[in-house]
Amino acid sequence: MDIQRLNNIKPINHDETKALLLLVMQGHDRKRVQFREGLDGTRHLRIGYWEPLTSKDLEYVQSNSKLRLDEISIFDDDCGRKYWYSIL
Repeated sequence: MDIQRLNNIKPINHDETKALLLLVMQGHDRKRVQFREGLDGTRHLRIGYWEPLTSKDLEYVQSNSKLRLDEISIFDDDCGRKYWYSIL
């Protein structure tokens, strides 16, 4: 397992870099947009501390990039609702 790769929160390819740029253009703080990799190798996008994207922002990224995002949310008893987006 490559721990360094799991902890990397930066984009790793052109498509993720473009999605980051599009989110910044929509007003998101570059430092709060995180790209992560799960133990199974799947990539996902997270905003800040598990914040949701608006449907407008989600549509903007998907219509102007090659990334397809699937919203995942869970309820955590300690923190409330958490959101992240699987990169398909």
